[in-house]
Amino acid sequence: MKILIRNPAPDDPADQPFWGDFHFGNALSNCLEALGCEIQTQYWPNWEPTESADALLVLRGLRATDAIEGDFGRKLIWLISHPDDVSHDELQNFDTVLCGSEKHTSELQQHGFDAHVFLQCTDDRLFFPAIRQKSKFDNSFVFVGNWRGGNRSVVGRAITAQLPLKIWGRVWTRPAHQPFIVDDYFPNTRLGELYRASFCTLNDHWPDMSRYNYVNNRVFDALACALPVLTDPNPGLEGLNLGGIIAVDPEDSFDDAIDELIVNYDSYQEAAYNDSFRILEEHSFKARAQALVDLLTG
Repeated sequence: MKILIRNPAPDDPADQPFWGDFHFGNALSNCLEALGCEIQTQYWPNWEPTESADALLVLRGLRATDAIEGDFGRKLIWLISHPDDVSHDELQNFDTVLCGSEKHTSELQQHGFDAHVFLQCTDDRLFFPAIRQKSKFDNSFVFVGNWRGGNRSVVGRAITAQLPLKIWGRVWTRPAHQPFIVDDYFPNTRLGELYRASFCTLNDHWPDMSRYNYVNNRVFDALACALPVLTDPNPGLEGLNLGGIIAVDPEDSFDDAIDELIVNYDSYQEAAYNDSFRILEEHSFKARAQALVDLLTG
């Protein structure tokens, strides 16, 4: 079975490593190939309309999709972020919608779309648990991601609180950021190593992802490494029953959340370790690739 994947990451190889969509597509492609699929990937803006395949899969991040041209047995779109930007008119171009939220899936089904729950997930080749390391206390709080203004609420509160925080990412240009910046990039192939050697990662979601209950892949990546996660609230987390997470509401005391994490760290660490096994079984790209093949061949 040949699957053409249209990835919203840019076609420029120098810029691709900075895009999570690029790594997302690579991990999915590797797992699909392991199942015997032939995979071809197109990057933005080179989404050629003349290709043919048994299935077209569009990864919907920042890039909207116009009417689809080409000979495809089935056209699918996987909504992984920015749900506010996705219109029903856009979805009408596809036979099937894969959706990173149970809530959004249900809403789309009520509007007549063939929608299926496909949550974000983790790459089990890179993210997996290991024996607790002493360096966890050297690396303390970590965050890998770009600055995007007020939407980085948890990271901003950590900076204000002067936590022992290390940041890797782009556009952290404000003077208050500078004491915490390590570099503008951390290699995705080594991200699991960082998570296994750290105390906690910070996390936040785009506001529309929280409203639609989309859980981002950082949660799955970190917990797959048995790393506790300090995050903003997201109703989508509640249905996952993950114990290695502490959510802090904007109206709640950030200091109290940090105290809770530190005082009860052993419990959160053990819970994250237990979470890792279920995530690797249920929320890996390997599991998503198998579900996709089952959907296409069922």
